[in-house]
Amino acid sequence: MNLLSGPHGARKIDRLERVRGLAALRDGYQMMPRRFVAIDSLRGICAIIVAVYHFSSNSILAALPFIKNGFLFVDFFFVLSGFVIASSYGDKLRTGFQIPQFMFLRLGRLYPLHLFVICLYLPIAAMGGYSWSGLWITAALLQAFSDGNLGNWNPPSWSISAEVWTYLVFAFACRIPGRLFYYVLAAPIVVAPPVLLVVSDRYLDVCFEGALLRSLFGFSMGALAFAFWRRRDRSVMSSRASTLTELAVVAASLLIVAVAGAGPLSFLCPPVFVVTILVFASESGLISAALKHRSIVMVGALSYSIYMTHLFVQARLLNVIGFLGRHVWLPISKEAGGAQSISSQIPLAADSTVILMIAIVIGVAYLTFKLIEEPFRRWSRSFVASNPAKAVGDAR
Repeated sequence: MNLLSGPHGARKIDRLERVRGLAALRDGYQMMPRRFVAIDSLRGICAIIVAVYHFSSNSILAALPFIKNGFLFVDFFFVLSGFVIASSYGDKLRTGFQIPQFMFLRLGRLYPLHLFVICLYLPIAAMGGYSWSGLWITAALLQAFSDGNLGNWNPPSWSISAEVWTYLVFAFACRIPGRLFYYVLAAPIVVAPPVLLVVSDRYLDVCFEGALLRSLFGFSMGALAFAFWRRRDRSVMSSRASTLTELAVVAASLLIVAVAGAGPLSFLCPPVFVVTILVFASESGLISAALKHRSIVMVGALSYSIYMTHLFVQARLLNVIGFLGRHVWLPISKEAGGAQSISSQIPLAADSTVILMIAIVIGVAYLTFKLIEEPFRRWSRSFVASNPAKAVGDAR
């Protein structure tokens, strides 16, 4: 008996056709979103670099030029986010997927962990030194519209605020028909540098006022990069040529971050990151193969948890080191003052502490990923999929 015959089979065929229809691209061929494993692993590595950047020490690692300017790898997150979101949702939003459902899915992905980390700070805040008005602004993801005087409520979350509002701008931009959509995407790329030059003397290194424009600058480049990538020449380079190209773009990314800092060259970092993402999206070189190793893929999967928890974990590690240092001898010490840091006169002792910090951050990130991030992401998807009309829009 034909399983697709009869009324039930007809409904299955109709549902399948509707899914295929919404997944079809504007130029007539069908493409289902894919996961870019290699660049997702790169995001995990960048998250670790940002964590090391925030952990002040006199270690050899901290002295590396691209670590000292590691804040610029946040722009890699913005560019990659634009590339991935355009891949996963761009065509869906342009063919009728509802904006509230899109934003619900994105918040389901980001907000639970954000709220959890804020709650971790509550016992610390009760001891004093925290702004309670800053708590509500941070919890509402409004940091991108603030002056930055929010206390210490997980400061890295400013970029999550900027990114969430960027999602909303992108979703509405997807409603613009024809080629005008691409001109709208290009607008922040043109506007951001001169505006940021006026509002700040730190160029691309803005974390509150100007943060949304910084996010749009990188995100728009990433979204346009995806439009270019899917129309690229499909010819495949040899493994050797691909590996050399991957080495070149990695070196270029590290070099531009090392020399740019909070100066005018920082505006060149997102374009270089675009080229890096385009190269690694093809996953045809030996570095891509290494990035697809299970352990590194896991770091990529943990990237958001690493980014959101690392500052809290570092602060608690400093607390432990300070406590132990008052009672027993340690090969390292915590310097007092506004910006606490680790110092040691013993070779590699500070570096060992940095490595220990990374290991603890990854361990905590694994727990938050398994207990908070992943369950709420699955829940948000199943919630949207519970409505058949929404489920078609979110078919992946």
